[in-house]
Amino acid sequence: MAKNISIELLQNREKVRVGSQLLTNYHLTTTTDWDFSAQFGCTAVYTYASGVVTKSDVSDCARFHQDITLTEGFEYECEIAIKNYNGSGSILIANHGTAGANVVAVNSTIIPAGAKGSDSGSGAGQYAYVKTRWVQGNTQLDKLMIYSNASVECQISYVRLYRVGTNKSSVFGT
Repeated sequence: MAKNISIELLQNREKVRVGSQLLTNYHLTTTTDWDFSAQFGCTAVYTYASGVVTKSDVSDCARFHQDITLTEGFEYECEIAIKNYNGSGSILIANHGTAGANVVAVNSTIIPAGAKGSDSGSGAGQYAYVKTRWVQGNTQLDKLMIYSNASVECQISYVRLYRVGTNKSSVFGT
């Protein structure tokens, strides 16, 4: 008398990217879809040239953004390719966290002096690829806003945005 036995093997329920990259012109090939003007109380600007945005003016904060619809309560991941970060101040995903909190993307702990992405030592001139995840709060639902403190100097070659969800896949065998 033969018996059939089924076994369910569950994978870890990890957080993974869901779907494709959400931003248009995320490689910054042109200024299309991005607003690099002085905005929201910041007088310094990111400048654009040949696929790279640069913040070199340390007189004030600077912001740039892309209009996009985000959903409160969804988890997102932002990946930024950055080099020549001077280790001073922070780069933030501005006002996107719970209750409008800022989400830290880059600071001197994430990219220390001499590391890839910094402006010193063996890391100078090399890109670091920084990923930051957060649960979207109830503000900034109509744009992705990148903010830099006044003291920040850096170059960014892309900004990617993904939605994050839980991997619920299973493997079944008999």
